[in-house]
Amino acid sequence: MTLRHLLHLTLFTSLLACQASPSSKSEAKKTEAGATKPDSKALSPAPEQAASPAANPAKTRGAEKPGSHDKKPNVVVILIDTLRPDYLGFYGYEYETAPFLASLAGKSAVCDNAYSTSSWTAPATASLFTSLYPPQHTVVQGFKAHRSMVAALEKDEQTDMPLNQIPSSITTMSERLQKAGYATYGFAANINIGSKLGFDRGFDHFERHVRKNAAYFYGQIEKQAPELKSSAPYFLYVHLNDVHLPYHKHKQYFRPATERRMDRAARYRSEISYVDAWLKKLYALLDMDEDTLLVILSDHGEEFWDHGGTEHGPKLYRELMQVLMMFHGPDLGIGPTRVFLNTSLIDVFPTLMDALALEKPQPAEGMSLWPMLTSSKTQHETVTRLEGRALFGHRIFSTRRKLAVWAIIQNKWHLIRWWDRNQKLFDKRHDMAEEHDLREKHPELSKQLERRLTKFQERLEKNAIASEQVEVELDQELLDKLKELGYVE
Repeated sequence: MTLRHLLHLTLFTSLLACQASPSSKSEAKKTEAGATKPDSKALSPAPEQAASPAANPAKTRGAEKPGSHDKKPNVVVILIDTLRPDYLGFYGYEYETAPFLASLAGKSAVCDNAYSTSSWTAPATASLFTSLYPPQHTVVQGFKAHRSMVAALEKDEQTDMPLNQIPSSITTMSERLQKAGYATYGFAANINIGSKLGFDRGFDHFERHVRKNAAYFYGQIEKQAPELKSSAPYFLYVHLNDVHLPYHKHKQYFRPATERRMDRAARYRSEISYVDAWLKKLYALLDMDEDTLLVILSDHGEEFWDHGGTEHGPKLYRELMQVLMMFHGPDLGIGPTRVFLNTSLIDVFPTLMDALALEKPQPAEGMSLWPMLTSSKTQHETVTRLEGRALFGHRIFSTRRKLAVWAIIQNKWHLIRWWDRNQKLFDKRHDMAEEHDLREKHPELSKQLERRLTKFQERLEKNAIASEQVEVELDQELLDKLKELGYVE
């Protein structure tokens, strides 16, 4: 048996063991081109480090918050749009599509059951930036054209596209870090991540380049590297779109699919490997192994016929909701750990604030994972709270008719409720493909989860934040971009 097979077997065994038990300072710099102890159920050493307790600095010298010292670490958040983690070898895929990320995972805290708050970019990323659910931060409409808009455009009628932006009353992650003295830099490839939706707020330097790949963004960041390093501590946000439709075929990494209809999945996997190679270069460029708190995420997943469709439409199944989540900072007390409890994008902002000894965002729905990531004395309390909480998902189906899909995730259960009140209940621990609806087998459990979801919705209505809407004119050039991205419904 090869070492690689042995590592995969070790990870698989660990998983089974767990599952068996329950506005900016400078407008001139902004550019937008192209429009107790941890329970064994909850934590496990990373496979490559399981035999070496000393490899975890948190266990050998204690986990001091970096913010408790005068010098704060750099913070880097990299989001790979549309990456579903079960297509990564270190999450269980049949081969390793991202060897660099896999090597990094062996030295990081990896959250195996991390979830988004939605199944597309605008609301999910807004949740990352605010620690709020979509109906709270109100970013439920982004750059997405509907059939009525397309029909009007074909008739040469002026067509405006309504967009929701993050309300000015909500402080974003970048604004909080900027206020704390960080030099802030943002680079984004997705059309939604820009000024129209408020994602440029709090960045000293912000660039959006739609349709540009990871190699291009590496070049842009390389140009800024001297300024970045001289302005430390800095916050760097990188939002890459390579893994998103249209899935370019990278021959160096491409492995043909056995079924013709899965060719798109093969191209998708080659995109993952391509991005991985450039992330390795970026990691070395910015010396992220020192004085850096690095977070690597995805915003949502992607469907390849899992439930009869493709891409990421108005559904909330696991293949769309589960995301990559990894925290890396060996010299900051983050040891090689696998976190099996449910976590969410809403937890990232509070975790960063806790790590830097900054005030937790208010209002916020997320929890700090920092005590668990660093094996601190308060990790037992964190584990208990994570075990008891529910996570929620939301996706607008029709804005005009106010129809939406909702989901609630609690422990191993995942309930999805559609706009027509139809529901499905899945045991995501024993049915990862979510093929078996268990409502009839567990009627009381279904009712309990529905009541908790309804109670959450009532709380949202009671504490609603006023949305802020802007409009952009839909022309043929913009429509062509949206079609390429699959943003036309």
